[in-house]
Amino acid sequence: MTLQYSPKPIKEYPWAASSMALKQSTHTWNLGWLSYAPEHGSKFNAHFTVAVAQTCGSLLANGAYDILEREPIKLKVAGVLHLPPPAAFKRITEAPGLLHLPLYKLFGADWLRVMSLRAQEYREPFDPVFDSPVPTLTLSEAVIATL
Repeated sequence: MTLQYSPKPIKEYPWAASSMALKQSTHTWNLGWLSYAPEHGSKFNAHFTVAVAQTCGSLLANGAYDILEREPIKLKVAGVLHLPPPAAFKRITEAPGLLHLPLYKLFGADWLRVMSLRAQEYREPFDPVFDSPVPTLTLSEAVIATL
């Protein structure tokens, strides 16, 4: 199962709602949300959504876009976008092909800055068992037993 990085669905983000490229998969939406943050100074670029889709399909090892989709997803940027955002950010920025990824070519170091800020904003979805206050010790034991 792939986590959804954004706190709201894609349709609630005016800059993304009409993009077919960002709606392709949870991976492309996750990378799009991680890579664009107007509140952190991101500037819109007409090539952004295509660069997101191409970056998802690019190999971590060398940044080459796998247009024929011959390589397994685990070797691509999309293959790390099931991890929590801080871990995905770390894997992307440590990838040997980082400087050749389409989003890096488009935005450079500013892309890394925005991704870093977005990754820190991520909050795992609300879990009623673990996120609710535990009023009694009996309930605490029940919660611990589910682990």
